[in-house]
Amino acid sequence: MSDPILRIENLSLSYLVGDTKFRALKSVSMSVPRGSVVALVGESGSGKTTLIRSIMRVLPKQAVIEEGKIYFEGKDLLSLNEEDMLKIRGKKISMVFQDPISHLNPVMSVKEQLIESIELHRGLKGKEAENEALRLLSLMRLKDPQRVLNLFPHQLSGGMAQRVLIAMALASNPSLLIADEPTSALDPTVQIRILSLLKEIHENENLTILLITHDLSVVAYIADFVYVIYGGRIMEYGDVHRIFGRPLHPYTKDLLLSLSGRSFSEPKKSGTLLEDACPFAPRCPQAIEACFKQFPKYVNLNGGVVACHSVNVGRDDT
Repeated sequence: MSDPILRIENLSLSYLVGDTKFRALKSVSMSVPRGSVVALVGESGSGKTTLIRSIMRVLPKQAVIEEGKIYFEGKDLLSLNEEDMLKIRGKKISMVFQDPISHLNPVMSVKEQLIESIELHRGLKGKEAENEALRLLSLMRLKDPQRVLNLFPHQLSGGMAQRVLIAMALASNPSLLIADEPTSALDPTVQIRILSLLKEIHENENLTILLITHDLSVVAYIADFVYVIYGGRIMEYGDVHRIFGRPLHPYTKDLLLSLSGRSFSEPKKSGTLLEDACPFAPRCPQAIEACFKQFPKYVNLNGGVVACHSVNVGRDDT
């Protein structure tokens, strides 16, 4: 891997609800090499959204970061004041969301919203800003960009709205694009077009992308590296070919089986799960007694890194 543009070290976070503490992330570490596409994969409730909110520093007030560091271009984001964070959020790190219509202002035209973003982040004004808006819409492969500029969000299809949102995210010329389930609200044909567009932008602009998804078919198409998350823990990570060709963790295997329409492992009925246990243990068909007591160490195996008691590890600890 090349030098990471984003590096997360041992991030632990909990939510306080009254007197009760709910752990959302536990000792999460990951690295996003510059110029790569890294996928963070897991089902709903696995911790993906909390992790992204931590990176962007937009956590709800009941969230408590207990330990860890988040480095972006060498700066620890968690140590920055809000003024310095504003210079990064939306400018150097941009986001694309899964429901584009809800993230566009319904009473402002595409032109007003896109030019506003260009003026804010690039300092262009007037005709220069409009020309840049047209260039971005053309980059999105939108037919008749001039016409699209004058449309309002309710006049856009889902695919058009997502392309406009990507254009707005690129308006600041970011170093890192976070794509949060960018195709999940779209029909399969449009999904492929949006993924092709993101892949093209990544390759042509050398744009680093952190892709958040539950869909491994999306990962196979675009990602270089994959992190698998469950219950706020990273279960496994490695390059995309190894993850698909030789998955190590039972949860990763479950995710791959789901591509063929097979269901996930059913919860097991035995075993008391301790606080520091593997969160997947109650559902794991390979769970042993140790899984219910302590989260395993990360080990190198078959070209990947996995945390699993039941896998025949016996290799170098990471």
